[in-house]
Amino acid sequence: MADTPQETEQKEMDFDLNDKGDVTAEVTTQSQRFAIAPLIAEFAGTFLLVGIVIRLAQQGTLGALGIALFLSILIVIFGGISGAHLNPAITLAQFFNRKMDGGKTVLYIIAQVLGALLALAALYALYKYGVGNKVSFIHVTVPKGKIIFSLLAEMFGSFIFGIGVGHAIYATDKPMLETGLSVGFGLFGGLMIGGSTTALNPAVATAIGAFSTVNKLLPDILVYFVGTTVGMTLGVTAYRFLREMHSADK
Repeated sequence: MADTPQETEQKEMDFDLNDKGDVTAEVTTQSQRFAIAPLIAEFAGTFLLVGIVIRLAQQGTLGALGIALFLSILIVIFGGISGAHLNPAITLAQFFNRKMDGGKTVLYIIAQVLGALLALAALYALYKYGVGNKVSFIHVTVPKGKIIFSLLAEMFGSFIFGIGVGHAIYATDKPMLETGLSVGFGLFGGLMIGGSTTALNPAVATAIGAFSTVNKLLPDILVYFVGTTVGMTLGVTAYRFLREMHSADK
């Protein structure tokens, strides 16, 4: 979740352009390709993540563990292309910590939400019109009269998740598998602590119906977008400060 190899290579290309005007056209074409590839990775990764969440979210602790391990695998697969955020809250946490610019942040979030919605539509069509089997789609929403509890649970779960994400972003000299496991098991810990009403991912929450009805739209957005993003940002930032303190002590 630091600079991807493509971003590093692009910086080197931009540096070379100062002295090599004859390769401008070639580098511009490669730059456009690099700009699109991370968005495709975020779209595809979120599509796959939401698909597995829909199938496993009702399986209790084993389902949460399966989701965490699958997320770890997705990070190993897509991490070198886009950083494998697969979660608008992670993208916004990196924006608030000045790891991403505003334009890239918006494009990442659009790709993630579109991937999540397409996963929901694809699975619904598959099970309703394809294989003909009934599937129970999860429906997470804020329980009536418990908005404060739900908000705190989502924030606390996202904070724990954010600690794992912070390690993925700021810890240096680590293999991609370690990055994936730190995020995956950060998610697992957040889900275990947050409880059954937590989503910890606004794109997932959008797809599984957390933003449900008009009369409940405000509390749902407060919990599953604002709460998740605040908790994630606090977790990532807390880990960044801890790393900076550790570095200063050396």
